[in-house]
Amino acid sequence: MRTVFSAAPAIVQIDDAETRRLVELAAARDLRQRMNAGAPAYIALLVVLLVASPLIATHTTLAIGASFVLIALVAARVAMARKIGNRPVGIDAPPQQILRALTLALAAVWGALGAIVFHLFGNSSTGMLMLFLTSGISAGAASSLALDLGLARAYTVLLLVPLGIRAMVGGWPSVASIGFPTALFLAFVHDQLCRNHEVYWRAIVDSTFLRQRSLELERAKNTAEIAVKTQATFLAGVNHELRTPLHGVLGTLALLQESTLDTEQRDLAATAQRCAGDLLAMVNDVLDFTKFTALGDSLREQIRLEAFSVRRLVDDAIDTVAEPGARKGLDLAGFVDPDVPAQLVGDPFRLRQVLNNLLGNAVKFTATGTVTLRVSIRRRPESPKPDLILSVADTGIGIGAETRAQLFQPFRQADDSIVRRFGGTGLGLAIAKALCQAMDGDITLESTLGAGSLFSAVVRVASPQEASALLSESRSSLPLRSAVRSVLIVSRSLPSTDAVASVLGQRGHRVASHSGIEQIVATPDGVADVVLVDAFLISDATRLESFRARLQAVLGAEQNPRILVLAPLGQKPFADFDGVISRTASETAILRKVENANRSAPSPTAPGSTTSFQAPSGFPAEGTVNRSPARAGLSVLIADDNPVNLQIAAAFMRKMGHTPHVVADGQAALDLVRAQAFDVVLMDCQMPTLDGLEATRLLRSWESTLSVPKHLPVVAMTASTDQEQRRACALAGMDDFLSKPVSFQELSKVIHRLT
Repeated sequence: MRTVFSAAPAIVQIDDAETRRLVELAAARDLRQRMNAGAPAYIALLVVLLVASPLIATHTTLAIGASFVLIALVAARVAMARKIGNRPVGIDAPPQQILRALTLALAAVWGALGAIVFHLFGNSSTGMLMLFLTSGISAGAASSLALDLGLARAYTVLLLVPLGIRAMVGGWPSVASIGFPTALFLAFVHDQLCRNHEVYWRAIVDSTFLRQRSLELERAKNTAEIAVKTQATFLAGVNHELRTPLHGVLGTLALLQESTLDTEQRDLAATAQRCAGDLLAMVNDVLDFTKFTALGDSLREQIRLEAFSVRRLVDDAIDTVAEPGARKGLDLAGFVDPDVPAQLVGDPFRLRQVLNNLLGNAVKFTATGTVTLRVSIRRRPESPKPDLILSVADTGIGIGAETRAQLFQPFRQADDSIVRRFGGTGLGLAIAKALCQAMDGDITLESTLGAGSLFSAVVRVASPQEASALLSESRSSLPLRSAVRSVLIVSRSLPSTDAVASVLGQRGHRVASHSGIEQIVATPDGVADVVLVDAFLISDATRLESFRARLQAVLGAEQNPRILVLAPLGQKPFADFDGVISRTASETAILRKVENANRSAPSPTAPGSTTSFQAPSGFPAEGTVNRSPARAGLSVLIADDNPVNLQIAAAFMRKMGHTPHVVADGQAALDLVRAQAFDVVLMDCQMPTLDGLEATRLLRSWESTLSVPKHLPVVAMTASTDQEQRRACALAGMDDFLSKPVSFQELSKVIHRLT
């Protein structure tokens, strides 16, 4: 049956049957709670009546009988309410109907008791007390029972009508003093019931809708999290499956170029290698963009703070584009302003990703000229965290004002001709912008068509003072400084030359720069410990002799400074010079070369000697790899379940002059390490039997039990590029991390650093 309760005005407009059902169940539950809360009121009011009136003394049987009935009804109602509990019981269900009947029975008993008391005591204080208590109960019903209008009406009628009838029987004085006020009060209570009925139902409907919406949002959130996790797992698998064969392709092509090939075959192999590299870059962009799109606003949660060296960040970024820049003859330079702290706290992995995109674009769209990276810092009075500004300037094709707005949108480039001329997915800047925004920053662009561009990435970082705990755990990679050197730089005016001078000047060395051989003059103190000379200025015997003569004339015959050549990446002078510094060399490499220079050692450059420079190739020739003698002939263990990866890594090791030992799983690697000595381990992460992470943990645990402390360097070589994987490798005890495809140069650099 349908009741007034079920046909409340607030729900008749709800079309969805399930929503109507939920609203009705919520209303029934709320009504039960209100009814249950009001039950003890009868006991309290009965006690007041018995204590404050002579009823129990003059009419003992009536008082005891009424008390027994009321207490029994209250107990029965409380027991039924507890039995129902929070079960979804509707208004028409038998338990709810029993509660209604018990509530009405309580009202009938109390109303009858009120009429009897008023009949016995009339307008005395006892009669007025009973009238007051009954009015209070009926007023409470206007609030507690308003959800069920029919129940509330019947309840108030059973409470007040017996008093009204008794007043009318008592004659006109009784009608005037009791009957009319009771009727007016009943009308007032009914009006409040109607008002509360509408208000309470609206509240029940709104709360039910909010609860449903909250549940829907929670379900949607859980579904989205599962979808993101599933997509991340899928992307990780795709990333691994794509990068693993690309590692085989790129490694095989690099080895092929070092084999016996004629010129045409070598050119074809180089073309295939460049195409494979372009494919790898495209795969990286698409996978990164897909991952960031799936993460959405939660990308900010992926930012991981750690201490990092600002200079190393710059050096690594320049090193990434050094080879393609050298092929195009571009001058690449990285500057760090003097007021930038040596170390900051941020996410170096994501910052490197931003710089790789910006510098990669700058090199791609610049045919001739320069590409410059400058790092500065900006402090804001309103914020304790400074802004790190990474500015990349180039002398490339530039961007017109009409196309700048769309440049940071996915899959968009300046115009269609850009895609035809340079290729690419158009995702790099969108990815970089998303990363900067996740680090509380952004990217801005200044450009003139045909005159180059300036991209500035601004991100929020923590200062050293705010992150002393993290910074205390980090160590500087710079060599210990020797005595201050007086350095003479003879070079064309290029950004890379200025960058080298900046590194030396910030280190505290005295630097004097001249743009040509004829411009060389004596240093202020008349001493030059080290001379850095531009390779272009001494590219033949005539220029070399002119340089030596000018240098001797300025410094005097008694001085014999070390001569280091500033050369583009890959150019190698003969042994006539004291050393060569790449124009894109890292800060550590520059300082090590200059500060380790022995002023007393004679420079063997002699008049008449001829110096030439060779173009860069895929690998140094066999036996000519630039490495210290201490690193020659290392015993290297390679663990990988992919035969192609093992073949390439072993070939790389032999090219470096090391002895490779290969195994196909982590358990075999662990057994072999316990059986014989190795200098370094190259460990894949995903292998059968025992993966690389667990194998490294067990290795570190075994090392801790040795009587003589030992730490075998372990390098992770995995197809994953995810930062979480990097952290997992570090926590497992690995010393470095390389993402496949791994180049010869990257592998050589890591082994050199660890050994």
